[in-house]
Amino acid sequence: MKNYILLLLFLFYVTSAVAQDKGSASFSRGIVIPVGKFASSDLAKNNGGAAKVGSNIDFSFNYGLPDKIGFAAVMRYQSNRCDSKGLSKSFETELGDNSVNVGSWNIVVMMIGIRKTLKIKQNIEADAKFTFGMSQCYAPEIRIFDYTTYGGTSYSRSMSSAPSWASLLSIGIKYTIISNVFVLAKLDMMGTMPNFKEIELYHREWHSPLNEQYHQLILTTSANFGFGLKF
Repeated sequence: MKNYILLLLFLFYVTSAVAQDKGSASFSRGIVIPVGKFASSDLAKNNGGAAKVGSNIDFSFNYGLPDKIGFAAVMRYQSNRCDSKGLSKSFETELGDNSVNVGSWNIVVMMIGIRKTLKIKQNIEADAKFTFGMSQCYAPEIRIFDYTTYGGTSYSRSMSSAPSWASLLSIGIKYTIISNVFVLAKLDMMGTMPNFKEIELYHREWHSPLNEQYHQLILTTSANFGFGLKF
């Protein structure tokens, strides 16, 4: 992961040095909506991610003439809180009344790929990109408490992290406001599937904690707004 970061920073430096009015860099923030299994709160039976709507911070770099297929790079951090009420409901039948203590999903991605820009008007451009790279995913710690029947922790899963391949498809609009400064709006979908290993998992029916591993499919859509600079 460290070598990949250094490679990406090197690519940023080289392409910036030779850009000559062919590149742009942008910063944006947005909302992140979990999709499919990642949004499911059915942890007890379906190993759902129980992720709620979150937020991200995105830094993107584009290089290449507008009428040609060019280079794109993305660095992003996103965070999604977990649905504690949904998790509680997921365990109701098995554990009865319970309370939940749970953290958040945190994901860092670094990707490179291709992009295509279409000039709509003098100061308006449409932009599409596909990037592929690496993610580092941090799964939250989960604790389910049942005080009414068992008097303590009934289920727990330790916090864990894992790397994975990741991909992102994005479309957006850029509007130049002054000189080389623009504002942007974009929609995208990101996917990654980390394999979390050696997770400390505890269940009331087991006499001691066990180590497990599992794959978590993470799909999210996001809407971002921000600004950028052409150079």
